[in-house]
Amino acid sequence: MRYKTITLFAAALLFTVVTACKPQQNNNTVPLPVVVTEQAVSGTAGSAVDVIGQVQANASVDIIARVEGFIKERNFKEGELVKAGAVLYKIEPEQYAAAVEAAEADLMRNESALKNAEIEEARQKTLFESKAGSERDYDNAKTKVLECQAMVKAAEAQLKVAKLNLSYTDVVAPFDGRVGLTNFYVGDLVSPAKGKLTSIVAVSPVRVRFKLPESLLLRFTDARIGKGEVQNEAMPVVRIQLENGQFYPLNGKIAYWDNNVSSTTATIEVQALFDNPDNFLVPGMNVRVYLESAKQPEVVLVPRLAVQEDQQGKYVYIVNKDNVTERRQVECGNETGGKIVIYSGVSVGESVVIDGFQRIRNKIKVDVVTAEQRAKEQAERIAAIAGTVDGKVETAKAE
Repeated sequence: MRYKTITLFAAALLFTVVTACKPQQNNNTVPLPVVVTEQAVSGTAGSAVDVIGQVQANASVDIIARVEGFIKERNFKEGELVKAGAVLYKIEPEQYAAAVEAAEADLMRNESALKNAEIEEARQKTLFESKAGSERDYDNAKTKVLECQAMVKAAEAQLKVAKLNLSYTDVVAPFDGRVGLTNFYVGDLVSPAKGKLTSIVAVSPVRVRFKLPESLLLRFTDARIGKGEVQNEAMPVVRIQLENGQFYPLNGKIAYWDNNVSSTTATIEVQALFDNPDNFLVPGMNVRVYLESAKQPEVVLVPRLAVQEDQQGKYVYIVNKDNVTERRQVECGNETGGKIVIYSGVSVGESVVIDGFQRIRNKIKVDVVTAEQRAKEQAERIAAIAGTVDGKVETAKAE
């Protein structure tokens, strides 16, 4: 009996709350729509942007053999950290060492020929100047010197190539980083055509890439994208939240952005740099990116319930001092503390509708109940009905 009574009175309570805000009207007039309003207030944006991002290496490279040969050594464990210049693979060097020796011998031969040609040129010059030799013989001697000089340069170039190929038998890490899985092992034949041996990524700092609406990027950074200049004092603080809900302890900073805005999404790709001293952030991780203005500028805040959306975009209804509605298109930021950041469309102190949308349209007169008034009336009615219910329950118990 008690539960049935409470249910009936609860239903009565809901009906009363829905109709309570309707003012009493003369029987000869049509009642005005009733709306509940709350004032737009001033506040700080807090986490003004909340988007999905992804961690990527600040530097990443595929390691590819530059000469053909059999792998003689593999000097790393997959997944370990390596230093720049560390020898990752060693390719059998014997044939390339032999090529170096052959190139050195060829250079020596050509240098000897050049020396002989220069001696002959000097002799022919003396004979020509003393009228004992012909001009033709002197010209031939000079030509021979030029030919030998060219041969020496060609031999020097061949020696450089041979030495370079020999150096390529040591496959080294180009920078400090974490080495990946290997695709080849000791004894495998490798070459440039065989594809990558492994890969290496820099571990600190790392980049976090995400996309922002162009207007928000310009609002935060005051960036002059064409010149690539940013005022550092206006740069936002960048924080990231991991998949387990924890925030990464170090803040990042915006370091790079694309040179064009997408015509389809009206967004621009942005990349922030994060120090990663403990190698905790791994390329490929998905994170949530929060941008907070370093200066925490004042913004307009409205209740979340005030913001509506249709095909034309997001909008709110304002009620002016004459109790007439006005629809306003708004540019919204993030939600903070149950309120929505409004960048344009609403001013501080204006009354925005938070309930009663189904009964209104643009430019009509309404009856207004403030959120505070409604909350007070509801509390009073709930207390009154609760007292009535308790009285009936006590009566039922007595019976």
